[in-house]
Amino acid sequence: MLHPGVTEGKGEVQVDYPFIMCLWDDVTVADKPDGAIELQGPGTSWTLNKPTDGLREVIAALTGGVDEDTLVGLAVGQGGDLPSFYYLLEKLRGLQFLCYGVKQGGGWLAKCQPRTADFVFDRERVECGRQYVLSRFASSRQEAGRAILESPLACCRLVLCDWLAAAVVHMLSGPVTKEELAAEFPAGDDGAVALLQLFVSSGLAHSVEDNEDELSRQWEQHDLLFHSRSRPGRDYYPQAGQFRFWQEIEPLPAIKPSMSSEYVELLKPDLERLKVEDYPFTLILEERRSIREYGRPITAEQVGEFLYRAARLREIIEPDLGQGRPYQASSRPYPSAGACYELELYLTVQESEGLPPGLYHYQPGEHRLYRLSGDTAYTRALLKEASGAAAQLCTPQVLITITARFPRLSWKYSSIAYALVLKDVGVLYQTMYLVATAMDLAPCALGAGSSDLLATAVGLNDLAESAVGEFLLGTKRI
Repeated sequence: MLHPGVTEGKGEVQVDYPFIMCLWDDVTVADKPDGAIELQGPGTSWTLNKPTDGLREVIAALTGGVDEDTLVGLAVGQGGDLPSFYYLLEKLRGLQFLCYGVKQGGGWLAKCQPRTADFVFDRERVECGRQYVLSRFASSRQEAGRAILESPLACCRLVLCDWLAAAVVHMLSGPVTKEELAAEFPAGDDGAVALLQLFVSSGLAHSVEDNEDELSRQWEQHDLLFHSRSRPGRDYYPQAGQFRFWQEIEPLPAIKPSMSSEYVELLKPDLERLKVEDYPFTLILEERRSIREYGRPITAEQVGEFLYRAARLREIIEPDLGQGRPYQASSRPYPSAGACYELELYLTVQESEGLPPGLYHYQPGEHRLYRLSGDTAYTRALLKEASGAAAQLCTPQVLITITARFPRLSWKYSSIAYALVLKDVGVLYQTMYLVATAMDLAPCALGAGSSDLLATAVGLNDLAESAVGEFLLGTKRI
């Protein structure tokens, strides 16, 4: 006769280790005066009205951790019933209050924490002789003093509570059987194998035989992680504006201060005349193309008109707590998340009539170009890299590097801040394309560029402001 949790398979004995169930660390339990029990978790709470003595004991046991068989005994041992017990478990699962883990010697080795309301913990059997490996999408990091192992493909994450759990992660970096895993640790130590089963059950590790399908093979780990963290549904991180640093850190002003004392006044076109004489919108939209062949040097007047029509400041919008906006916003020709307008434009000029070669910063409020440097090794490197990104099809007349002042968005938003930056870059790209087409210029957005080159040339702190897009501008070859 086999012991409970032990089954036969593949000619050898397979052991299913009892996982421990518990309430998540951030969940508190309080008795109310009317006899109800209130459970409070991050962002939500739930009250269990008229609990039986058995359910009271179940909740008390869950605060420390207990296996499911013991919970069943507690629930029905006081005159309770199984339907009420399993309703309670399902409710706690749906609230993401319930987690599963492995204990050894009274201490936690690891806990599996759900990240979505529909997460179901499916126990996966770890078979003898089969090789297992960590998912290539799994990554480990530190959060609030806890070691976290997570994957964008999993609807849960693991909290590694003991060095043994970290050692198992290391062992799973290459294919390993549970026998090989157990052999690396003290004799009679089942903790490592129990952790392996927890990792597999949580979707953080898998059998080597379970090859990736065609779709997952085409994703890079960092892309899928970024996608899952910036979209609701796969995480509990807040998506809306949280204003995390309100009354702690001053928000950045809507307009970045001027970066030098030398500047060029730019042309301000007559917008009323353009409303009448400009090409029809549909024609502009249909004629939009990426053009990498240039004619005569672009003029300072053309650059000025382009920047005015695409990126100038229309107005400053002062803070208004009544409107839920405790920061200075602005209005410009293109849309921006929260009207924050975190994007800045730096122009590296190589060939122009009226603009000497060098590096400039566009000041949208004054509609000026502030000169930061002349022709240097850095500007030449920026232009050379841009030419390479354009498949060596052109020597840029003007390279526009788009940077983001990240705190402008991260002061308000949390998990979606960088995703919003990239969306803002996209709408600015399209606006610049349409303006350049209307002006019969040659535009071309680039797919890559060095953040470090511009940061060194300008003296930027990467965490405060960094390049997020590049755009070429010149005149069309006739």
